Amino acid sequence: LDKLSQTHFMLIPSRYETFGMICLEAMAMGIIPIVSDAGSMKEMVVNGRNGFLIGEHNSGMPKKISEIITNAIDLPSTQYSSMRDAAVRMARKQYNIEKIVEQIIPIYDSMRQK
Repeated sequence: LDKLSQTHFMLIPSRYETFGMICLEAMAMGIIPIVSDAGSMKEMVVNGRNGFLIGEHNSGMPKKISEIITNAIDLPSTQYSSMRDAAVRMARKQYNIEKIVEQIIPIYDSMRQK
């Protein structure tokens, strides 16, 4: 946890991702994600607001990753702080246990009725 608390960005260039738990965990810890738009990560990350989307996995991806990392490193401290705070807020607000349970219970209820 000590090393993670010193981490500013996390690169996740997945070709395929079902839920993207590592992205969500990073965001909840205040680590700004740099992710491909695989799976649900494209729903969690708003490009330039709470992280960076590097697009689809293709031959241009290494260049795009390099550009984004270079720009991310040079972010003004206020913009970095704003993105970090937005990442934490989204992760904790949208994916907290209470909200997840609220969404799952109706699914189980409808299955039980069938």
